[in-house]
Amino acid sequence: MRFPKSFLERQAEAARLRQALADSWAARVLEPIEGLDEGPEAQEAENFEKDEPPKEELDWLAEVQKEANSEFLRLQQLEKTEASLSARLKQVSEEKAELQSARVDFEDAGSALREAIASQSEGFIRRVGGLENARRTADQDRVKLIQECADMQARLDALAPELEGLDDVEGRHAGLQAAQKVLSQQSERLRDMNAALGVQLLADKGGLDAGNMEPVAEAVFRAVQLQQKLQKRLLEQDKEREDLSSRIRDLERGGIHQYERPPDQAGKALPSGPPGTLTALRGGLGRILNKV
Repeated sequence: MRFPKSFLERQAEAARLRQALADSWAARVLEPIEGLDEGPEAQEAENFEKDEPPKEELDWLAEVQKEANSEFLRLQQLEKTEASLSARLKQVSEEKAELQSARVDFEDAGSALREAIASQSEGFIRRVGGLENARRTADQDRVKLIQECADMQARLDALAPELEGLDDVEGRHAGLQAAQKVLSQQSERLRDMNAALGVQLLADKGGLDAGNMEPVAEAVFRAVQLQQKLQKRLLEQDKEREDLSSRIRDLERGGIHQYERPPDQAGKALPSGPPGTLTALRGGLGRILNKV
């Protein structure tokens, strides 16, 4: 604790005066011993002169003593204040220690919170990057889909004329199926007629001679050739029918391949008489050869 400079100066002055007073009293005690040979009257006069200090000095000494007492009281008050301030300082030091401990805890919590925020930020950054990549991929896919839609629309526009002619194709297909059915029925009918005629012919002539075998063989050869031609024609019809069916299915599914029109063979009318006749002839000749 620091004291005022004036107080220290007064304390030093008071100590100096006390020392001077003590020295003066000591000198008075020693002087009677040295002046034993002198008379009692002289000693008394001398002692009276020495015992009587100046009035100004006494007043000054009283004033200094009063100031010293006041300074002493002030010093006590300052000591009490110092004690209270020391207690307050101790309390503040304890509070400071608690605050420092709380500060350390807050710093640790802040560090952990910053690490958590940094980790979450990194996760969010990665997520944003993934979302950006997904958006770019979606944009590319959307562009591709738009292009594919445009291509499909163009192909659909190109197929529109062919789709308009689909009814004609279906009509041709139905006509070919009906023609095939009629030919099959006619072939069966002619086979039956040929069989009946062959039986009637053999019953009338009573069999074939050996000299008539050559015409029969020639007729059989012709019948075989006609049968091959008929088979070829039937195969061509079947192929054309399959092509038409495939084309119809492609058009129904919205196919994208360009349709190449097959050769127009449906316009060629099949002779109703000769194929059925050849089939009947083949059946009758087969029966004749078996009997021979």
